[in-house]
Amino acid sequence: SQSAFAVGAGYTSEDGKIRSNLSVTSAGGHWGIGAGVTLRLR
Repeated sequence: SQSAFAVGAGYTSEDGKIRSNLSVTSAGGHWGIGAGVTLRLR
Protein backbone atom coordinates (compact mmCIF):
# COMPACT_ATOMS: atom_id res chain seq x y z
CA SER A 1 0.00 0.00 0.00
CA GLN A 2 1.19 3.48 -0.81
CA SER A 3 0.87 6.27 1.68
CA ALA A 4 1.91 9.90 1.65
CA PHE A 5 1.75 12.72 4.11
CA ALA A 6 3.11 16.18 4.68
CA VAL A 7 3.73 18.14 7.85
CA GLY A 8 4.46 21.82 7.94
CA ALA A 9 5.06 24.48 10.55
CA GLY A 10 5.56 28.20 10.27
CA TYR A 11 6.75 31.01 12.47
CA THR A 12 6.50 34.78 12.17
CA SER A 13 8.21 37.15 14.56
CA GLU A 14 6.12 39.70 16.41
CA ASP A 15 7.34 42.61 14.29
CA GLY A 16 6.81 40.62 11.10
CA LYS A 17 10.40 40.94 9.93
CA ILE A 18 11.34 37.30 10.20
CA ARG A 19 9.32 34.47 8.72
CA SER A 20 10.38 30.85 8.64
CA ASN A 21 8.75 27.62 7.62
CA LEU A 22 9.59 23.95 7.83
CA SER A 23 7.98 21.13 5.92
CA VAL A 24 8.43 17.38 5.91
CA THR A 25 6.94 15.14 3.26
CA SER A 26 6.86 11.42 2.72
CA ALA A 27 5.65 9.56 -0.35
CA GLY A 28 6.32 6.06 -1.56
CA GLY A 29 9.11 5.49 0.92
CA HIS A 30 10.93 8.68 -0.06
CA TRP A 31 11.40 11.43 2.48
CA GLY A 32 11.84 15.10 1.84
CA ILE A 33 12.48 18.06 4.08
CA GLY A 34 12.37 21.72 3.25
CA ALA A 35 13.05 24.84 5.25
CA GLY A 36 12.92 28.51 4.45
CA VAL A 37 13.65 31.74 6.23
CA THR A 38 12.51 35.12 4.97
CA LEU A 39 13.93 38.39 6.25
CA ARG A 40 12.10 41.60 5.48
CA LEU A 41 14.30 44.67 5.48
CA ARG A 42 12.79 48.10 5.07
